[in-house]
Amino acid sequence: MTTEKVNGQDTRVLLLAEGGHVQVQEVGYPTEQLAKDNVDTKFDNLDYQ
Repeated sequence: MTTEKVNGQDTRVLLLAEGGHVQVQEVGYPTEQLAKDNVDTKFDNLDYQ
C-alpha cells in the first residue's frame, strides 16, 4: 500500500509486485471508477514490469 497523487489528490493505492528488484505489476485503486479513469497511469516513483 502506498499513497500516490490521483487527479491531484493523495490516494491510497495497492501495489502488486514481485522479485528481488521490486517491479510493479498492477496498481489497485479504492474505487472501480478511479481504476477505469487511471488504467494507463504510470507513477514516476514506481518501477513497472
